[in-house]
Amino acid sequence: MKADSHIHLLPGLDSGPATPEEASVMFCRAYESGVRTFVASPHYNADRETVTEFLVKRHAAFSRLAKAVGQRIYRVMFLASAEVHLFPGVAALPDLPLLCIPNTNILPVTFAPACSIPSDVMRELAHLVQKRGITPMFCHIERLHAI
Repeated sequence: MKADSHIHLLPGLDSGPATPEEASVMFCRAYESGVRTFVASPHYNADRETVTEFLVKRHAAFSRLAKAVGQRIYRVMFLASAEVHLFPGVAALPDLPLLCIPNTNILPVTFAPACSIPSDVMRELAHLVQKRGITPMFCHIERLHAI
């Protein structure tokens, strides 16, 4: 059984498919290749919306996906998470654990393309781990060049 730990599958959100039909095609291709666990991780940026606003949008997008996929959605484990953009102050957001992979303390995180991780982002990572007990899961590690 395969798992996709970072998939942009929810229709109409960030870099995911534009329509439920496109999402259904993506879902079917992944399912046919053996994926049975999906960690949906649309982008979350606290500069643009609150955690609550994000959760409402994510739930609505999942509903559109489930309708397009039909009964096949019940054949998989679908975990709704987020890809959280790291920036100063994000680690202190009270609702941040709601963006972790369900039933874990694992938070998919990402950062802007750079040659190194800026010191303020390093402080955010330390805060996540040491003070919040959250384990970051790095998405798009290829964005760091020449570390």
